[in-house]
Amino acid sequence: MDDHFFGLKVKDLTESVIRTGWLSEEGLVDVRPCAGHFLAVVGGEQHVPHAPAEDAQLPKCRMKAPKWPLPSDLVTGGKFLHDEWVYDPSINGRVLTDTPDRDAVHCANHLIAGNGRAFLVLTTRRVAVVIEQQDVDGDSAMTRFAGLLSKDKQKKEDAQRLVTWWEADRSRVRAVNEITHGRHLSNLRRFTALVFADGSVLETRAP
Repeated sequence: MDDHFFGLKVKDLTESVIRTGWLSEEGLVDVRPCAGHFLAVVGGEQHVPHAPAEDAQLPKCRMKAPKWPLPSDLVTGGKFLHDEWVYDPSINGRVLTDTPDRDAVHCANHLIAGNGRAFLVLTTRRVAVVIEQQDVDGDSAMTRFAGLLSKDKQKKEDAQRLVTWWEADRSRVRAVNEITHGRHLSNLRRFTALVFADGSVLETRAP
């Protein structure tokens, strides 16, 4: 997803969070789509693309997984220098952790389980992975389209209601940093880094 469409996606999801009433006596800070794979460094070992463990307890999206291109051989083989991985367009972010049972991993796993439909929401009270109810139900594309055209206002609102798949209190987030990666000042890439209290870090693409 190029920068223009990524920015539009952020705007659309931000409006959805506000419109649907998902916020509960809290201020909205950031919304981040999941538009690609994650690079993970777990205990010093790199995994690209990161995939949840087979026994991970995750909710089901049932929507088809997006046909994102796989990361390049340069990235999967760990042959890049420093942060050159950011120039691979298939990479949405990075997970840094000592063990796979940390908050950054759980958060990324739920984003991955959403098949491109789940997204990250940061508020003044919590950090959460959220998805629309209609994507959880697993309706066909035609059924989803018909629902959006329905004259039944309540049916539309129910389909677009946001469901929380995972969340953590802001007390479990030590810092939120806006950072840049890249080898050239003229071609830097922006990311939002969530530094969790357990020492793990989740970096997600920012507009």
